[in-house]
Amino acid sequence: MRVLRAAMLAASMLMSMQLMAQEMRYYDLYWKEVDKEKAIYYSTEDLITSQPPLIRVTKYFIDTGARHSIVHYVAAAHNAGKEIRQGSRMIWNKEGQLVLRETYENNKLTDSLISYYATGGIKRLEIYKDDEMLEGYVYEEDGTQITYYPFEQMPQFPGGDQAMFQYINRKIKFPKSALKAKAFGTVLATFIVGADGIVRDIEIGQSVHPDIDMEVIRVISLMPPWQPGKQDGRPVPVRYNIPIKFGYN
Repeated sequence: MRVLRAAMLAASMLMSMQLMAQEMRYYDLYWKEVDKEKAIYYSTEDLITSQPPLIRVTKYFIDTGARHSIVHYVAAAHNAGKEIRQGSRMIWNKEGQLVLRETYENNKLTDSLISYYATGGIKRLEIYKDDEMLEGYVYEEDGTQITYYPFEQMPQFPGGDQAMFQYINRKIKFPKSALKAKAFGTVLATFIVGADGIVRDIEIGQSVHPDIDMEVIRVISLMPPWQPGKQDGRPVPVRYNIPIKFGYN
């Protein structure tokens, strides 16, 4: 009986692993999960029987099938909806050249982060311990060391955060319908700042009143171009969140 139970358990685990490996998720250019027809990337998951057990998530370019990235998560946390990185994370370009390699321990950067030029030369070397950078170096393609700049730089409204909130306060109009309904609170707006600095894909993550939501979307859609976010010196699209409070002055 014990042998039978063990065999059934092993078969169940194998089936679970096979199903996990076959599961696909699809993403748009901004890594938002979408239907397959709108996707730029897709991902698969499989279980690695290490200690602790890990989930390996592999992402691919949907048009070529070329591998985009591999990242490992703690399986127990991943299955519970939490993302705890553990082990290596690697990213490739469409031509198959490795462009980034980094290592995590319990969701904290550790050891090294290394980025590469398309030629294979090192572009950036950062040394970490418990998510704290101890040393950082950046190089030209010919190997010449240059002034260090951060790996990730957030997008910025012209003039900075203070100028952004001044713009919002100046442009926003409290809808009469919301005033009448005494709809006060904080709206959380989320949007993409593209690699070109243009704001797009505005959504309301936390609503107070439908007319307030529309007013927030209107004002954000009229924003001037931002300074785009950068990753390793290259402009990239970044998802950005803004809380906007509506209440009595």
